[in-house]
Amino acid sequence: MVETVEQTESLAAGHQINREWTNVTVGFCLAFVIEIAVLSAQINSELPTVFHLVSVSLSLVLASFVVSKFTGSRSPLTAQVLERVGMLFAVTRFVTDVTIPFLFWLKVTTWVIYLISMVLVFLCSYYFSDQTQE
Repeated sequence: MVETVEQTESLAAGHQINREWTNVTVGFCLAFVIEIAVLSAQINSELPTVFHLVSVSLSLVLASFVVSKFTGSRSPLTAQVLERVGMLFAVTRFVTDVTIPFLFWLKVTTWVIYLISMVLVFLCSYYFSDQTQE
């Protein structure tokens, strides 16, 4: 697939706009890493499984953003996709964090709302991307 100059410029502009969200999310993730490290040092027992899942998702967020930063100059499309994947992981991690203390029925309700929102985002992205290509 050959990209035109206009498509490349458009992707670069979108990449710059997403950079602000990336910076905020990375700052939030780094603060959370410090909190998990301090918490694990304060208690002598193993952290619950949910903290391990949160830590893995945090690693995915940071990996996506770091790789997108270093591929941005060579491949704006790849960088934009990685930033979007990173944001997806960040939102998923946020929902996971928020629902930790919830009762079971409230967790299920929150995750159903999250899944419906994600389906709507994907459908809207697909619908609008098809119209712009025509």
